[in-house]
Amino acid sequence: MGITEFNGFAPKVISEKGSDVYMAVELATKIAKHSTIPKISDVIKKIADAKPLNEVDLLIKVAIDDYTSQINSALYTSLKDESLKNDILKNWLSSVKMAVRKRRRELLQQIAEIKFSLILSKKWFEEFASFDENTLDVTVDKKKLSIKFEMAEKEVNV
Repeated sequence: MGITEFNGFAPKVISEKGSDVYMAVELATKIAKHSTIPKISDVIKKIADAKPLNEVDLLIKVAIDDYTSQINSALYTSLKDESLKNDILKNWLSSVKMAVRKRRRELLQQIAEIKFSLILSKKWFEEFASFDENTLDVTVDKKKLSIKFEMAEKEVNV
């Protein structure tokens, strides 16, 4: 009937899917061999077993090395009080996390501005002669990366 326990009225209705759609432009960026992030424990195991590390593993290894150097530092190892050690480690991790977040926000803002200008202007990157060209090979920190840009229209339900 539609009468609820709390003296309210909520008649039964049949919902119908919306039929309105709009076309949204989507710009995806893909870096070859960088589509997944491994578990830190897997990278630590590879390092311990002296197995070769791939490019993404090497990125994780940098963070592992930073952490290891922090807990092996002369100051940290000289402390006897575990509570103080934990506080120092917690403060260090917090400051690293804040620095990473800040840098991430800056980069995401730059990426968003570039994507927005490309989508609105309906132009393509200067490095490419046409929309058919979409792969760029660059060197970052002495590592070659293959970056692919894909712009497509996607139907979005309203």
